[in-house]
Amino acid sequence: MYKWFVNWFIKNKDTHESAEKRAKIGSLAGTFGIISNTALSVLKMIVGLLSGSVSILAEGIDNLTDGASSLVTIMGFRWSQAPADEEHPFGHQRIEYITGLLISVVVLMVALFMGYRSVLRIINPVGLEVSYWTLLLLGLTILVKLYQGGFYRYLARLINSETLVATATDSFNDSIRTAAVIIGTAVYLLTKEKVNLDGYLGLIVSVYILFSGIKLLKDTSTPLIGTFPDDELIKRLEKRFASYEGIIGFHDLVVHSYGPNRIYATVHIEVPSTEDIMKSHELIDQIERDIAQTEGINLVVHMDPIDQNDELTNRLYQEVKDLIARFDSLLSIHDFRVITMSDRKNIVFDVVCPPNYRLTTKELKNQIKTLIVEHDPTLNPIIQIDQFYVHSNIKED
Repeated sequence: MYKWFVNWFIKNKDTHESAEKRAKIGSLAGTFGIISNTALSVLKMIVGLLSGSVSILAEGIDNLTDGASSLVTIMGFRWSQAPADEEHPFGHQRIEYITGLLISVVVLMVALFMGYRSVLRIINPVGLEVSYWTLLLLGLTILVKLYQGGFYRYLARLINSETLVATATDSFNDSIRTAAVIIGTAVYLLTKEKVNLDGYLGLIVSVYILFSGIKLLKDTSTPLIGTFPDDELIKRLEKRFASYEGIIGFHDLVVHSYGPNRIYATVHIEVPSTEDIMKSHELIDQIERDIAQTEGINLVVHMDPIDQNDELTNRLYQEVKDLIARFDSLLSIHDFRVITMSDRKNIVFDVVCPPNYRLTTKELKNQIKTLIVEHDPTLNPIIQIDQFYVHSNIKED
């Protein structure tokens, strides 16, 4: 049923990944949320006021904030499609991440509000005016929220949206909260002593929502801070680079995301130094065009000429590579070259280490230098420390 709904609203179902269709799907999610959450909010607040239940009233207020969040979702998806301007040369697609962050903050605020009201109700319990009709109405709202969550999750998978993942999680949390309210209401109705669990259940649910909101806050803020790119994307890029004839190797692949559909990348690609430079340059241009066409990525390639026929360079490279591998298998090297002086040999290379490495950059440089000089005193290592910016499956050389 979700698929039929989307296909009815979005006529061209084959282009969900385009920026225009992404904005339309975001608008669909927001419009659906505004209508359904407003209706649920009115219903729950009426029931909450008539019954005197703080948990039901809080549910209604929460649904009202959900409706506001849906409006923020629509605005976020639309604003994210604005073209680049003088102040934002990479476009505005990260606004979508900001809307997800705002929704996460709203979830935290609701959790704190519910917790506060629940504590007050525990301190000062009051009788409830509820009936089996109350249970029925709350049960219907659970069905609506479950449908909401499933619909948002379906849309999130269609366009790979963290904002809609956060919205779906919030909807499922709503159904859990309402189920807790139903349990408390049922206990009150069915016990002769009229046991009132309203405040306690509200507090338990608010704590659950608080932890859920903290997780959402982390998930939605991560793309803004910067994270490793998708492993599947890196696998495709690495296989594509390795498939071109005339390429010796590649390293220093860095991928920058400025939004779901705006990705920039840089990579160093090694070519034989004996090859005609114009031919190598044309190959590099072809790689950039191919990646732009197949992946939609703005790729910039730095060309590294490699002398494969110099025996001294090849021998020293293998010796240094073996030394570093024995020192720590997590490390790798590239951009290795030799500059012969009258009394010594300068060896220049980059060492790649993982994030949060056990040694500082200075300590790592000093230990590797000591290791190499002890192996051959005529060598003078000049080392640059690099860091992994992708989860690579092809080991760098």
